[in-house]
Amino acid sequence: MRRIVLLLMLLLSVPAMAGVETVDELFAAYSGRDGYKTVVLGRKILSVMSKEDGAMSDVIGRISRIRVLSTEKSDTAVVNSALRIAEKEYELFSQNIEDMESTSFYIREENDRDRSFLMVAHRTGQEIIMEISGDFKVTEISKLSKFGTSTTSKH
Repeated sequence: MRRIVLLLMLLLSVPAMAGVETVDELFAAYSGRDGYKTVVLGRKILSVMSKEDGAMSDVIGRISRIRVLSTEKSDTAVVNSALRIAEKEYELFSQNIEDMESTSFYIREENDRDRSFLMVAHRTGQEIIMEISGDFKVTEISKLSKFGTSTTSKH
């Protein structure tokens, strides 16, 4: 009987992350938790941002949402959940693993106009999950990494 009680206590103490099956559920499970930061950029703010940078306006104007979940601590549970979801719902686009750090990029194409791009990055002491959704070409995502650097370097 004592073993059953201990087993039940152990099972109840396991985080609910085992039940996380989608990216939406992953963001919902970790958003607002102590030590985690969530940033969501919706269509409206992206529309405003697209007007600020003419070179990027076309790409940003077709993105419906950007979500970022990050923590400055190692958390294999969040990374493993994200990778499990990515492998189930997305197709691997590229992956870089070096010195116990990894960055994986996944793509999901619902139809010709609906795509989701998912990045799962694990660094020593930092985890980052980023999702970009909208009507874009995969090749345009690399342009987003330049967004902001062109405006900050023009002081």
